[in-house]
Amino acid sequence: MKRRFLVIDDDPAMCEMLSEIIVTRIFPDSEVLTAGTGEEGIRKAEEFLPTVIILDLMLPNITGYEVCKKLKSNAKTHYIPLIMITGFNNDDELKSKSLNAGAESFLHKPFEISEIIAQLKAMVRIHDAEELLRNEKEILKNKVQLHDELINMNDGIIDWNLTNNIVYYSEECIKLLGLKISPVNPGIDFFYNQIHPDDVSRVKEEIKKYLEHSNAELIIEFKMFTKNKKNIWVILRGQSIYVDDRPVRFIGVIDNITNQKDKENELRMLAHHDTLTGLPNRILMDERLSLSVAIASRKNHITAVLFLDLDGFKAVNDNFGHNYGDILLQQVSKRLVKAVRELDTVARFGGDEFVIILQFIDKLDDVKVIAQRIVDSVARTYFILGDEIKITTSLGISVYPKDTQDASLLLKYADTAMYSAKKSGKNRYAFFHKSLLFEYDQITAIRNNFIKDLETDNVFLELLPVVDVEKRRITYFESLIKWKNKDEIWSCDKFVPIIKSADTGFRLLKKSFGLVIDLIKDWKSRGLNPVISLKISQHEFYYHDFYRYLTDSLEENKISAENIILELTANTIIEDRGYALRLIDKLNAKKFKIILDDFGNGILSFKDFYKLKLYSLKFADEFTKSIGQDKFSENLVKSMIVICKGIGINSVAQNIDSKEQLDFLLKYKIKIMNGNLISPVLDKDSAREIFADTEKFEDKLFNFK
Repeated sequence: MKRRFLVIDDDPAMCEMLSEIIVTRIFPDSEVLTAGTGEEGIRKAEEFLPTVIILDLMLPNITGYEVCKKLKSNAKTHYIPLIMITGFNNDDELKSKSLNAGAESFLHKPFEISEIIAQLKAMVRIHDAEELLRNEKEILKNKVQLHDELINMNDGIIDWNLTNNIVYYSEECIKLLGLKISPVNPGIDFFYNQIHPDDVSRVKEEIKKYLEHSNAELIIEFKMFTKNKKNIWVILRGQSIYVDDRPVRFIGVIDNITNQKDKENELRMLAHHDTLTGLPNRILMDERLSLSVAIASRKNHITAVLFLDLDGFKAVNDNFGHNYGDILLQQVSKRLVKAVRELDTVARFGGDEFVIILQFIDKLDDVKVIAQRIVDSVARTYFILGDEIKITTSLGISVYPKDTQDASLLLKYADTAMYSAKKSGKNRYAFFHKSLLFEYDQITAIRNNFIKDLETDNVFLELLPVVDVEKRRITYFESLIKWKNKDEIWSCDKFVPIIKSADTGFRLLKKSFGLVIDLIKDWKSRGLNPVISLKISQHEFYYHDFYRYLTDSLEENKISAENIILELTANTIIEDRGYALRLIDKLNAKKFKIILDDFGNGILSFKDFYKLKLYSLKFADEFTKSIGQDKFSENLVKSMIVICKGIGINSVAQNIDSKEQLDFLLKYKIKIMNGNLISPVLDKDSAREIFADTEKFEDKLFNFK
C-alpha cells in the first residue's frame, strides 16, 4: 500500500528534510506532499487523505492550532494522526495547547532523527489500526437488514413478543449460547441472564430507550456468557414492529464477533504498546499519566513518576551485539513489572529508558520502598544465551502534588532527578528537588551559548601531528575542535555530551569541516598539501544531509577528498550496519580516507573490514596505556597488530606517553603514532610551520632521545 504524508510548513528546507527522512529512512515507496500555508494544507488533506500530517505551529495567516482544529472537526480528516512541530520555547504550554487542539503528538525543533522516525512509525500504526476498525464497523453496519429478512436468515435470531413477553430463540441462537434445547416458555429475562454483569445494565437501558423513541434500528455490542461460562463478544442488530405507534414486536440478530474484537484489541495493543517488550509505549504512558494526575487530584492521593535509565546498557550492545540488548530489555521489563503493583504502569519510554507511574500512594516512604526494590531487582545478574550480564539502573522520582501539578512537568522533573542519580554514582534513586532545576537551566544555557558561539571564532581548530616515527615525517594531522567558553577552553569531550542533539551535532560538523576546508585552502596556497582527519560522531554520520554536505563543500572549494580522513568508531557503524556500509562505500568512491577509530571496542566482523576498505585502524587508547603494565593486554595488542598486518591495513597507535610504549610498538613494527612523547597539540600556525620546515619539525617534535 502506497502511503501519503503531508508536511504543512512554510520553511522549504524543513519540508525537504522531512521528505527525505520519510522516503529514504522509513517508507521508500511513500509519497510526501507539502504545503506552505495552512489553507493549502487543509485543502490537500481533504483531497488526498494522507496517512500522517506533520504540522508547523507558526504559519502565515492562520496558526497551526487553527489548522489542527479545522482538520479534527472535519468528518473527512478528523481521524488522520497529526504531529505538531515548533521551534519556539515554552514547550509545556505549547504542547498542552497542541494536544488540546487535537494533535496526537508534539515535537520541538530541532529534533533528533531517531525521534521523528519513531513518532512517524507510531502515527502510522495508529492510522492503520483506526482504518481497520472503521472498515470492520462499516461491514457490520451494512449487515443490518429489514425485520422480514432477519427472520428468514439462518442466524442467531431472537423474536420478542412485547405484548406477552414471550421470546422465540432460534436454533442458531441456542447453539451460540452453548445450550442444547430452548428453555420452556422463555421470556426476555432468559436473554438478560446470559449477558455479562459488566454490560447487562447498559444493554437493558439501550433496548428500553430504543423501544421508547421509535428509532429505525438498534445496534449494540456486548459480552455474553455461554453455558460453560466462557465469555464471548456479540453484536445485536434489531428492529421493532409498531402498531399505532406502540412497539408490539422486536426482532434481532445476534452474531458472534469475538474474533473481530480480538483483532481490534490486537490493533490497539500495537498502537499503544512497545513491540519488543509488550509494555505501554509513550503514547499510552502519556494518557495514563494524565489520568493518574486527574484521579490523584480528585481523591487527594499522591502520584509518583519514576524515570529509569539503564547503566551499562550501551556496553552490552557494543560488546555482545543488539540481540543481547533486545533480550536484556525484555528481561528488565519483566523485573520492573514484578517490582511494582498491578495498578501501577510500567512503560518503555525509548531505548533503555523506562517510566513507571505509581498511583494511590499514601506516603513518600512507600515510594522509597518501591524505588529501592526496583534498583535491587535490576542489579541482579542476567543470564543471556549462556553469558552472565551485569547492569544497574539510575532512577529519578518526581511526586504529585509536592513537586508540580502538571503531568508533563512531572516527567521532566523525574528525568532531571535521574541524571542527578547518575552523577551521584549510579545504581540508586534520587528524588527531584528545586535545586536541580538550576543545574538543568545551567546546561540549557551552556547549550544555547555554544550554538551562538558556533558563528564566532570562539569555536576554533587545533592540530595533533600523527607521525611516521621511523621516517620522521608527519603522515597527517588530527583536527581537534576547541571551544572558548568565556575564559575557559573546552575540548570536544567536555562539550559534545552537553549539546547532544542531531541538529546541533550537525551544526558542529559544518563548523569543524568548514575550519578544516579553510585550513587546507590556506596551506595549499602556500605550496603545502596537508591531510587532515576529522572525528565523525554518530549523530553527524547518520544525519540525513551528511554525505551531500561533505561532497558539496569539497566541490565548492575545489578541495580533493584525498586531503580528508574521516574517523569512525565501530559503535557508529553497527548502529545501522547496512546503511553505514553503503554510505562508506559511497565515501570511498569519492576518495575519502576512512579510519576505524578506537579499534578493539565494539563488534565488527572481518567481512566488514573487507567491505569498509579502510585507510588504517587506530588502536583504542586503553590498549596503548596497558603496555608495560598488563601482560594480557600487551598480548592482545600483539594479536591486533598481527590481524592488521594479515588483512593489509595500516595501524595507528595513539596517546604514546612513555619510551617503554614507544619501544614496544617499534619492536612490533608499529611506526605511525601520536601522543605527548611525539608532539604536543599545536595551534594551526605552529602546525603549518613545522609541516613546512624540516628543521622546525625536528626541533618541535619527538620529545624523546
